[in-house]
Amino acid sequence: MSIIRPYGDTTGDGMVQVSFTLPIKHSKVADGAALQLANKMGMEPAMVVHSKPMGDDFTFFVVYGQVNHLVDTDKVQVVERDFPLLTPKEANAVIKETLRRPMVVVGACIGTDAHTVGIDAILNIKGFAGEKGLEYYKEIEVVNLGAQVSVPSLVEAAVTRRADAVLVRRWRLRRHRQARPGRVDVRRGASRADRHHHAPADRRPRTPLHRGGRGQHRPPPRARGRRRRPRGDRPLRP
Repeated sequence: MSIIRPYGDTTGDGMVQVSFTLPIKHSKVADGAALQLANKMGMEPAMVVHSKPMGDDFTFFVVYGQVNHLVDTDKVQVVERDFPLLTPKEANAVIKETLRRPMVVVGACIGTDAHTVGIDAILNIKGFAGEKGLEYYKEIEVVNLGAQVSVPSLVEAAVTRRADAVLVRRWRLRRHRQARPGRVDVRRGASRADRHHHAPADRRPRTPLHRGGRGQHRPPPRARGRRRRPRGDRPLRP
């Protein structure tokens, strides 16, 4: 069994350095909040060695302190890949040898989705976290259709370009989920008549539904003006 501790100034002293940002204006109170967070993280004693305002309402901190946690290297589990990680040069060589032509990849965000950060990190040359995107590979032809692309347009582009791979991103909201069988459809925007139609027979309201303009339910008209009391219930005037 091998037990180790963090190393700072001397062997096994347990000193560590962490950095983080808090949504608080730069002040002495902000430094105290950073120390409180460091203590809850197990750093004691701890000290703020650097603090800098990041705009008007944020502060960046560097905290240095001691932890008492130990690490048992015999209990560390490492998940290895089931396949070798190829370099861009090796990947280009495999594509050229296997397909004998450039690989075509089509990507898009379909529907009303405009969140292109994830798919751009895969397709664009800049990539993510130091890893280059598919545009960096010479043997890969990337077709990025962007955001809010309809499904027919995506299919047409994939067929026209004879794509080898299609990357699709869609942001699924709660209102986009289909109602389960035997349940009332309560999706946003569904009218009362629609919910009545999709509801099971034993759960439908007994009162008939009256449709008004644009297919929406309209309650029966109310009597205008102030409701009069019966003559016998009226108070006598002096």
